[in-house]
Amino acid sequence: MKFGQVPIDEAEGGILAHSFGLASGKIVKGRTLGSEDITLLKKEGIETVTVARLEPNDVDEDKAAKRLAHAVAGTGIEFEIAVGGRVNLIALHYGVLVFTSDWLGQVNSVNESLTLASLPPNAEVEPGQMVATVKVIPFAVSQEILFEAEELASKGKLVVHAAKPYKVGLIQTTLPGTPKKILEKTSKVTAHRLAKMGSKLTFDDHCEHETKSLAKTISNQLKTGAEMVLVIGSSAVADRRDIIPSAIEVLSGTVHHFGMPVDPGNLMLIGEIKSIPVLGVPGCARSPKLNGFDWILQRVFCGLPVSSNEVSLMGSGGLLKEIPSRPAPRSLITKSSKLKGYRIYTLILAAGDDPGLYSEPDGETNIAKVVHAALASSSSGVYVVTGAKEEKVIQVLSDKSVSFAHNPNFDQGMSTSIRRGLSALPMDTDAVMMCLGNAPAPSTTTINALISAFNPHQQQSLCVVLRNGHRDNPVLIGRRFFAELHELEGDIGARYLIGAYPEEVAEIILDSC
Repeated sequence: MKFGQVPIDEAEGGILAHSFGLASGKIVKGRTLGSEDITLLKKEGIETVTVARLEPNDVDEDKAAKRLAHAVAGTGIEFEIAVGGRVNLIALHYGVLVFTSDWLGQVNSVNESLTLASLPPNAEVEPGQMVATVKVIPFAVSQEILFEAEELASKGKLVVHAAKPYKVGLIQTTLPGTPKKILEKTSKVTAHRLAKMGSKLTFDDHCEHETKSLAKTISNQLKTGAEMVLVIGSSAVADRRDIIPSAIEVLSGTVHHFGMPVDPGNLMLIGEIKSIPVLGVPGCARSPKLNGFDWILQRVFCGLPVSSNEVSLMGSGGLLKEIPSRPAPRSLITKSSKLKGYRIYTLILAAGDDPGLYSEPDGETNIAKVVHAALASSSSGVYVVTGAKEEKVIQVLSDKSVSFAHNPNFDQGMSTSIRRGLSALPMDTDAVMMCLGNAPAPSTTTINALISAFNPHQQQSLCVVLRNGHRDNPVLIGRRFFAELHELEGDIGARYLIGAYPEEVAEIILDSC
């Protein structure tokens, strides 16, 4: 491929390397310049442009990206169209993404012009979720490089293992005084957890926290068709000789593994009776928040092994406790956005010691009004960054379904809150809605309009509100800019991106909403 600056009269047929914002409109990079484009550029006084020209052995970026995407993708994955040398790989169904990191690294090592980025191995994925992206960096690559990458890709695949539906039985053991409300809540949370994975809570029983009673109840569920049995004890399993493992062995079953290097979820027990999985569930599974039990369920439902070796490997990334980026399962988040398949989260900055956070327009604190608007929108979830008045903010929002991320360095400027907030977001976030907790609350209509406008494939990765001719809060920022935001320092916000990347800006013109 030839690349470089050429006189404007020699540019026709070349691929434009850099966008031009002209009075008559925008000519975006990647466009093959025609005679009309040359005329417009000349009118603007442009004398030279940087272009790329393909040579006979080159494959253009979109075709190369499509070929590599097909080479790396296995079952359970579909493709988006190639745009700008990028193809996104999308999960067809709920399941677990499986591949080896060594294989992915080998593909990326072929040549710097070809890149493959994915979610981590064994990540839980949902239908329509982006699991990986192929990006060709230059405007074209040689056939030789592409062939080498395709050959390496054939030695391993990205595969989404689909979850098989199970008829699941739940048994909760009880002691005198066990509250009925806890049993009811556990049943409800378990049913939600299973439904998200495509399975059903078919049997729901209680029994005494005693070996013979539990063994009898397990046996009854197996006889009536349970394909998996979950046992949550009124007291956590403390040893392989405890009540739950003993009941499994009474029924001639086997305990394969006890304990796991995941927190919460340490006291997990994996057994089986006549090839039917019987799991001793840790007490943390009474909560909908992610824990080690979820990881085991995902693998069992997807037909993946859960031997001691697989469990041991879960320690890498297994520290889940107190991490705001580990929210409740999405099936319990009622406002989750499915719009265009993008995952767009709202990040509300409330780390400063500004009285404006707690002013009460219309009888409600300002920060609460901002959160209320975000929760009512099609945002996938809401995160609040706290700082100087952490306890007060949490107290004001105690009745709101939000996640908190504390910024201990709030006195070093807004940039620290932005970095802290971004670190708290889920790994598969496509964009973030940045709101100020001390500014007038945007309406839900405004937030939804920004979410609707987001379309990175059409160079609309920075969505801003234009109200009465002026840009206003909030602003939506695509994932491609997250690395740049992490480099901010001092009391600097994200709005500088609008001036730095005008070709990516989508303006939403609103009068009052």
